[in-house]
Amino acid sequence: MHHLLNVVTHEKGTPEAVLIRSIMPKLNVDLIQKRLKLSQKPFFIDGPGRVCKTLNITLKHNRLSLLSEKIWIEDKNIVLDSKDIQASKRIGIDYAGKDAFRLWRFTSKLSNIIFMNESTCVGR
Repeated sequence: MHHLLNVVTHEKGTPEAVLIRSIMPKLNVDLIQKRLKLSQKPFFIDGPGRVCKTLNITLKHNRLSLLSEKIWIEDKNIVLDSKDIQASKRIGIDYAGKDAFRLWRFTSKLSNIIFMNESTCVGR
């Protein structure tokens, strides 16, 4: 079973969330390499299940506040220019009718460039 990291972005009862699909680890890279049993240090982790395995996120983290001391999101002052963000259709939601065609999947064009040119990526 794979775990997924969804960040709820609205109040309880309103189904709005962001699925974290990839990360670029900067800290504890040696630990991540060992945890994922990789032959080289990872630069880019692709895939929601791999993200959770990398960060050791399991069901014990379900429903935790992101304001807690166990799990949180930090502002690292990273700013993307809007021209570097691309919108596309979400994957695997053909059942959603007209909503399946909404451009609600956002990715950084920079991460795609990095992925294609970096040999130490985990995923795809």
